[in-house]
Amino acid sequence: MAVYKIKISVKHDQLHKTNCENEINAALKRNYLFGWLPEEYRKRKKELNQVSADWPVSEMTSKLHDERSLKPVPPTSNGVIGWLASKKDFQLEKYGPDIMKFPPLPTEEF
Repeated sequence: MAVYKIKISVKHDQLHKTNCENEINAALKRNYLFGWLPEEYRKRKKELNQVSADWPVSEMTSKLHDERSLKPVPPTSNGVIGWLASKKDFQLEKYGPDIMKFPPLPTEEF
């Protein structure tokens, strides 16, 4: 019975050693295959910094002020639903209620 336990522990030890070797080989292979990426990232970052440094910076001289008002807020929870969209300033339809006019459906004679 003790011999059987030793065989299991030797088996597990061999599996562990094999897993460690596989991890080392995978790390070396990854560095061989993808080791160029950090240098490429450094080059791209340098180019990006150079382009952004040359880019003209526009400064806003005046801050836009929103003249719309949310007041009066409805006093009940039932009035809250849709109250903001009912105000003309906050409507989402910028171009009107119906931009696309669909052609009429064909008649039954066809």
